[in-house]
Amino acid sequence: MLKIMLQFVVLSAGLAQGATAPQSSCIALIAKAGEAPTKLTQLLQPIRGHYVSHAINTLFKTGIYEHLKENPASLEELGNALDLNETATLEYLRTLVDEEVLEVRDGRYLLTSVGHQLEAVRGHYEMLVDGYSETFASLPESLRKGAPIATRNLGSVGKGSCKISRLGAIPLSQEFIRSLHLKSPLVLDLGCGSAGYIIELANQQPQMRVIGVEPSAEALEEGRAQARKLGISNRVTLLQGSAGTF
Repeated sequence: MLKIMLQFVVLSAGLAQGATAPQSSCIALIAKAGEAPTKLTQLLQPIRGHYVSHAINTLFKTGIYEHLKENPASLEELGNALDLNETATLEYLRTLVDEEVLEVRDGRYLLTSVGHQLEAVRGHYEMLVDGYSETFASLPESLRKGAPIATRNLGSVGKGSCKISRLGAIPLSQEFIRSLHLKSPLVLDLGCGSAGYIIELANQQPQMRVIGVEPSAEALEEGRAQARKLGISNRVTLLQGSAGTF
């Protein structure tokens, strides 16, 4: 416990001096606290999870993940390729090394096996972390009487939800639609996000037409671009609006 308290003192001193990215120290501290199980350790775990989820989401948003999927890279190479502040990025990368998402070999960063597996849940981070961060940040005020409904990042929620649907919803939907034996099925998706879900359905069934309704213009434009790329724009109709007004 003394070691933990000393680390808190060091961390506080760093913050007072204007340290750019203390998250790594915070996470490492909480992780090391696990060496001596205490009630304090248990109570701090949600904070650690908060930091880690945002750290992983940042990995996707900055382009670092895509860059490291191709080849290992040094801090300098990442900074030059992605226009990153190397001092702040160094502290950030240490966080991900501590969490075994990244590792360092000969001064170059690369994804671990855990890091590569994160691709499968990328949509979850985009929707639940990026999409709803502002929702939880505004929660104390949103709970007040007369307060407006909490906001969310519609673009991230829409695009993330479409990526999530590919894990299970699309195969189940395909099987159900085929069981109906319709010659020209028409599918309506209210709150379609970037329409990846219905576009995938339409792409696999040439006789199908789909309509998507979504409030986010950003998400809809991504969907239209994907439909054009696949050559199925004539069977995909995307409309901006909400489910309540459609």
